[in-house]
Amino acid sequence: MEYQIDNHLVKLEKGTSVKEIVTGAASKLRVDLSEWLVLGDLNCDHQSDAVVILTTNMGGTGVFYYLVPVIRQQDKTVALESILLGDRISMVALDIQDGQINVVYLDREIGDSMTSSPSIEIQRRFTLSNNTLSML
Repeated sequence: MEYQIDNHLVKLEKGTSVKEIVTGAASKLRVDLSEWLVLGDLNCDHQSDAVVILTTNMGGTGVFYYLVPVIRQQDKTVALESILLGDRISMVALDIQDGQINVVYLDREIGDSMTSSPSIEIQRRFTLSNNTLSML
């Protein structure tokens, strides 16, 4: 399946993609499908859709978490635009209820060092309208 992460189109094979960002450069964009995947109807078409969490890394210490809705369109499965949740967060929960995506994760206080452990619980809800995620 192909996913749009920021301005990069990546195709995962066995849950991973490693792609050169700049030809010949040492750092590469690595995208991984995490274990966070839930099923449910996101667009009220009575078909099972999904929400996945992808992680990205460009060779540094950052591990960026993206929320991606994956919907059924006719007979195809399509990954929609991703939303960045954060860098080096800790996922707690992900579910779909009544067509809404609920995500809970731990993050840091504004100003905290990225070396400190995430400890602030963040709860975010999203809805899908015209194939675009909006935060509630």
